[in-house]
Amino acid sequence: EFPNVVLDDFESYADTAALAANWKKRYDGANYDTGFELFEQDGNKSVKFEFAADKKYLLRYVGESFPELTDEYKYIRFNAVFASEETEVELWCYWNGGQMGYQFKPVDIKCSKDGFYYVPISKWVKKASDVNGFAIGFNYKAGEVAYFDNIQFTVSKPDTEAPVITATDTVKNYVAAGLKFAAGTNLTQAFDLLRSGI
Repeated sequence: EFPNVVLDDFESYADTAALAANWKKRYDGANYDTGFELFEQDGNKSVKFEFAADKKYLLRYVGESFPELTDEYKYIRFNAVFASEETEVELWCYWNGGQMGYQFKPVDIKCSKDGFYYVPISKWVKKASDVNGFAIGFNYKAGEVAYFDNIQFTVSKPDTEAPVITATDTVKNYVAAGLKFAAGTNLTQAFDLLRSGI
């Protein structure tokens, strides 16, 4: 089994100054210690990112140590409260010699089973062992706020409910009769055979 690898859960920081040693607000090619703060509520710590202007910002991890990952790790997952579930957010991964962002709407990647947001590492066409940097980008309006917590790498995503597929009586009869396909028949040909009897 492969345990979840935590990039940051923000619990170890005493204050915003300590947080700013590992995280920066980034725009126009420069890093800043303003615009974000350590937020604590009910004993849980997270990062609060507040927007001072209608501009795109990155919240980038700049800590000296980045988890060493094996290629079994397939997803980045995190908890968040976004200003809007419909406003696109951009997740960035970095590797030696390259970087790439992946845009998504939070509503499209949230897992209903555990409440985490999941993004496949394959979105960057990179293996987990190549990843050595991380950032999340926002394109929000002035005054909007986002919260971010529990950034982890994980090998799998909880299964969601599978759709219920109901076979027609004709297909059921074919199956019950022990319908077999010749060796080399591909799925398209198989479905064509089934349709011919419906």
